[in-house]
Amino acid sequence: MLLLIKDLLDINAIEQGLMKFNIESFDLLENLSSICDIYTQTANLKQIKLHFDPKDDSYIIHSDRRAITQILDNLLSNAIKFSPFGKNIILEILDFENKIQISVLDEGPGISSEDMLKLFGKFTKLSALPTADESSTGLGLSIAKQYVEALCGKIWCESILGQGAKFIFELPKS
Repeated sequence: MLLLIKDLLDINAIEQGLMKFNIESFDLLENLSSICDIYTQTANLKQIKLHFDPKDDSYIIHSDRRAITQILDNLLSNAIKFSPFGKNIILEILDFENKIQISVLDEGPGISSEDMLKLFGKFTKLSALPTADESSTGLGLSIAKQYVEALCGKIWCESILGQGAKFIFELPKS
């Protein structure tokens, strides 16, 4: 219940332009490694392997650390929630000239074309069900999208029904 209230307050603040961002330069690799450590434990409960093998030693970005952590939290928790036992989740980071791209790829049920149309809506529950009776508020992807857009980025999903889903977001480096 507390998480639902927090999510509602966050989404309301973002929509009203009241969300205060703390923009700073930091190494995104630290955030990614930390959140991977946290979610590895959750993934292990479902025998899911979480893969993260960055190609560089550092990914400096000028953005809001807390917001990016929240985006990753929502994407990784969904990937675990909707992946069957014994599958894989791949977290990837790419560094382009003026942006950083992060993706979360799972081996879950994928997303139908009908569900793709309502994917980032508030309180949206799609046809796929969590694989271990996990709960869902239907707000995580909406919050992720609002954070990404507030940070001047973009987010999207690539999926083929039955073949998993890949959520990708890009943020400007500065």
